Amino acid sequence: MNIGEILSFFVLFGVVLSILFGGYWHEKIAYKHKLDSALWWFLFFVLLHVLYIIFSRYILLNDLFIGEAALFNLLYMPFYWHAVCLSQNKPTKVRNVVLSFIPAVLFWTFFFVLKSNQEWTILYYTAFKQALYVFFAFLLMSYGVWGFAILFKKGNNIEDLRFKQLIAISSLIMIVVSILYFINFFENINQHTIVVLNINFFVHLLILVLVLSINRMWFYRYIDEKESRDEKKHLDDQLDKYHKSRIGDSELEKTIIDLDEMEIEVYLDLDLNLEKLSTHLRISKYELSQVFSIGLQTSFAKYVNKKRCEYASQLLLNRRETNDSIESIAYESGFNSNTTFYRAFKENYGVPPSRYN
Repeated sequence: MNIGEILSFFVLFGVVLSILFGGYWHEKIAYKHKLDSALWWFLFFVLLHVLYIIFSRYILLNDLFIGEAALFNLLYMPFYWHAVCLSQNKPTKVRNVVLSFIPAVLFWTFFFVLKSNQEWTILYYTAFKQALYVFFAFLLMSYGVWGFAILFKKGNNIEDLRFKQLIAISSLIMIVVSILYFINFFENINQHTIVVLNINFFVHLLILVLVLSINRMWFYRYIDEKESRDEKKHLDDQLDKYHKSRIGDSELEKTIIDLDEMEIEVYLDLDLNLEKLSTHLRISKYELSQVFSIGLQTSFAKYVNKKRCEYASQLLLNRRETNDSIESIAYESGFNSNTTFYRAFKENYGVPPSRYN
């Protein structure tokens, strides 16, 4: 066993562990999109594929990944196509799902037909593997380019920024793997072996990157949900805390008016916090906290985000003239996170920034 095979084993083992962690984060998410279920089934398929590779290569000592195991690879694309459709909130027709599996079904059928006849296996099996290899590389490249085309298409309806990031990472991985397969194919033809020995490691490493990207998305979704729950709990605690020592009604109403009439530049400050805002209003931060929790029935963060979204909405309406990107509008409106901007804007306007007009 050479160093490349040893490294590949550890990467595959890492994929298995990452999928198990992915299952944990998937279960921790309270609100699940249809795409989350599709991704979980995809990870389950990857787990089966990786266990098959480990069993065939390291237990049976038979390298099947770029031979028979490439048949499993053909099933990655239908998962990818289905996930991209779900990320756009598009219904997937049964006919289209069936069509996406046709290449895999055809090659699996040819495989079993060849294996059923020893003479056919001797005559045609090498040509079959070469055809499978090249077709898989072309298919990967096509889906990868298609994924980027969807991302850059106007009105793609992909609302969640993390879904966009995942599609971009997946598309890039598919294109890179496709290039590796093409290189390996031509190196085999020219009887060079250096790439043949290393391609498995790189492909497995890219699979690990993809699995970790899915885990990352679920992890940050869980963090967002936890922060939202903590914020609600904090608001409830504040209401209880100030129930007996609340700010006077006249002071409360005056501060609410001052907040509404305050210059927008104050809210666009990236470093704005409760203490800085209370300084502008010339009241204590404890009194201001009561204004938000008792008078406005909201939190400081939600109120500031609402003001920032109001400012951003005007920039979005002028977007055709200015050609500003949504990311630059988010930053100009005081958001230091695109994800926070997307979530806050949809919460206030019911649609993502990309569909606001």
